Amino acid sequence: MKNLFTFVLLLTLGTVFFSCQDAEDDCIYVDKRRCDPDFVLPDITGTDTTSTDSTDGIITLASPITNYDEKILLEDFTGFRCTNCVPATVTAVNLKAAHPNRLSIVGVHCTPFFAAPLTSDTTQPYHSDFRTPEGEQFFDYYEMAGLPNGAINRLGSQGNKYIPFAEWTDRINALIAENNPEVYISIENITVDEENQELIVKVYAKPLIPSETAYLINLSVTESGIADAQKNSSSPGGQILDYVHNHVYRGSAYGPWGIDVFNGNIDLNTNEVLSLKLKIDINTEWNLENCEILVFISKSSNREVVQVEEAHIL
Repeated sequence: MKNLFTFVLLLTLGTVFFSCQDAEDDCIYVDKRRCDPDFVLPDITGTDTTSTDSTDGIITLASPITNYDEKILLEDFTGFRCTNCVPATVTAVNLKAAHPNRLSIVGVHCTPFFAAPLTSDTTQPYHSDFRTPEGEQFFDYYEMAGLPNGAINRLGSQGNKYIPFAEWTDRINALIAENNPEVYISIENITVDEENQELIVKVYAKPLIPSETAYLINLSVTESGIADAQKNSSSPGGQILDYVHNHVYRGSAYGPWGIDVFNGNIDLNTNEVLSLKLKIDINTEWNLENCEILVFISKSSNREVVQVEEAHIL
């Protein structure tokens, strides 16, 4: 079991499109953690020291896993200076309302052209910067022609790595109907470590379908209830000044794609699961009362997300 957890760091910054700022500016705006020369990604632990049942990271559940549903991840690539992005966000919100327990949505604000702030004055519109290094890498990886666009379970459509928002409803409804969970995730506990300014998330996980597939795990944070303006071509003046941004992607614990967690052929009994502790540093700009964590597992081969679970931090 000691060799189960191979640490993979995928934190190289991707190409920034439509650049109108210097690298020093992005260091200030995008994610202040990355400006610290001593910053390192938090570790992942496979041993649950709080449970008397744990043996090298394995927990025995009281009963087998039953009636467990597949959950879907929808990433909405957007920006508050994107004049055509609101309809895509509305589509995502409506899908979430239709499938509240089966769909997680993440608003990834990206690119200097669509998401860079226009001012540092917090009393003025367009002062926020929701961009992240991971979000810029996603935009690069998905080879998007522009915004809005998205990815569903990190997959696209029609030969593209991304999927246009006009196709989101049909794809998600089809996945919801199929309901073939490939792995199991359970968020057991979330601890706010104020002294070290980090979130510690206790997770149970295991593959449900025997296979040779290698899987990655990651922990992300989203935040809702953030007031700032939004460009919108169909609104008076071309903008919505009292807009509230929800499900804003704030970053991930282990780079954009995650780290190795297990193979599908791992030898676990029916009631056994792996117990993990995931950690992410807290950014002081986050309002934890409005934040959620998402834990998701994806295939190492093509980064397809096969399961996601979400929970409020507080």
